[in-house]
Amino acid sequence: MNLLIINLLSVFILIYLAYFLLNFLYLAYCASKIRIKEIKRRSYNAKYCQNLSVLIYSHNNSSTIVNLIENLKNQAYPNDKYTINVILDNCTDDSAKLLEILGKTRLWRINTDQKPLGKNKSIIWLLDRILASENTNAFVFLNGNSIVKDDFLNRINEMLFENPVVVGKIEYSNKIHSFINGVLNFRNEYKNKILRNGRLIAGLSNMLNTDVCAISQNVLEKIPFARFEEFETEIDYTLLLAKYNINVNFDSNLTLYKQINENIDEIIKNKLDKAAAYLNVFIKNLKLFFKPYPLKHKELTLSIANSSEYPVIAGIILLNLFAS
Repeated sequence: MNLLIINLLSVFILIYLAYFLLNFLYLAYCASKIRIKEIKRRSYNAKYCQNLSVLIYSHNNSSTIVNLIENLKNQAYPNDKYTINVILDNCTDDSAKLLEILGKTRLWRINTDQKPLGKNKSIIWLLDRILASENTNAFVFLNGNSIVKDDFLNRINEMLFENPVVVGKIEYSNKIHSFINGVLNFRNEYKNKILRNGRLIAGLSNMLNTDVCAISQNVLEKIPFARFEEFETEIDYTLLLAKYNINVNFDSNLTLYKQINENIDEIIKNKLDKAAAYLNVFIKNLKLFFKPYPLKHKELTLSIANSSEYPVIAGIILLNLFAS
């Protein structure tokens, strides 16, 4: 009996490795066909400027959020076509005071006696309020520890005419440990140039990331954010969109520069939590695999198995020990 289990497990592992290799080769082939230089030279030819609501999540980001707000206020985009909303999730620093002085920003305070509500739950909290009372064309999601280029909103406006859900690229700036910054950026370059670009050209959905993304109001009204677990929200919502044949489209020119203030232990804990979330969502959706859902939903479910954060955790630990 034990031998049978071992043989079955070996067959399963071989099938998985074969799938992983073929999937990687196909995405690498697709990524090689993307005309990156032509995309970078592309001018903004949007029909008109849409009304955008920028939602920024912040928890004790006083050292960076002022620069982000200044970035957004100086966008090459009509001032009357976008609003800036900052969610202050149980902040104990002077973020609110700094932003009140800065002005032209709507502050939404979450004050409880408990720990922070969390990014995705805070976003859902604010979306419920804005969707019920305001009319906008799309929502732009950012994190309080970020910097964006002055054409950021122009780029989003143009992309949203072609795709109702867009996700951008993140480059890390770590002021505590530059070596970790290098490892994370190396991994991101690999994912951006091969996996995300490959999935884009192949017509497949990328994973949503509320650190830098935009979603049209029509999509959010039709498919609202469900109240999943914190680390599972983005994965579950991406799968939910796939059920309606809506892709999360990646744009490598929609760049966000993110400052990381965590130490190595915090980064590893964050990766472990994400890995557990990926595994949990994968297991939950396996039982839906044989239901009459679109093929894109089934492919995306399988792709979650290739999204483990454990190799990254091991790499950061080993390389950091080697560097020190």
